[in-house]
Amino acid sequence: MDEELSELWSKFSLTEEERYEIVITDHDIDNNMKRGRLCLVGKVIADKKINKDAFKNTLLKVWKACVGVKIHEVGDNLYVFEFQTEEDLNKIWGGQPWLFDTNLVCIKKFNGVTPPADLNFNSTTLWVQLHNLPLGCMNKEIGGRIGSTIGKVIEVEADYDENC
Repeated sequence: MDEELSELWSKFSLTEEERYEIVITDHDIDNNMKRGRLCLVGKVIADKKINKDAFKNTLLKVWKACVGVKIHEVGDNLYVFEFQTEEDLNKIWGGQPWLFDTNLVCIKKFNGVTPPADLNFNSTTLWVQLHNLPLGCMNKEIGGRIGSTIGKVIEVEADYDENC
C-alpha cells in the first residue's frame, strides 16, 4: 500500500496553469482572529457518529436565549459554535457541562487559527457538588483540597467568610 501511494505521488504534477500562489495577508489573519474570538469548538464524545441535525436542533432549543448562534459541522462529531455576542459565548462557556443524548459535549475555546481537529478534547470543566460534609469542613479551603483530588480546581463557591 505504501509503495503504491509513493508511486502515485511520484507521478503527480501540476500544470503551469495550476501553479499559482495564494497570498494570505495580515488583514486576512486579523479578520479570522476576530471571528474566532466569538467561537467555541465542541466535540461530542460518543462511540458512533451522532445525528448532526438532531444535535443542532437540540442545542438551538437549549441555547434559545443566544442571538443567532451558528453551528458548523467541521468533522465527525466536531462542531464550531459561532456566536454574535461575547455575552452569549460566555453564557455557554460558563454553563458547562453540556450533554447531547447522554453524551458529553466537550467544549474548548477557539483562537481562530488552530484547526478544530487539532484541539485536545481529553478534559472538560465540570461542576462538582459535595453533600453531607461535617459543618467544620464546609469552607473554601477544604472544598479546594477535596476538589483537587479529582482535578484542577477553578473555583470554590463561598460567602464573604469563605464558608460554603
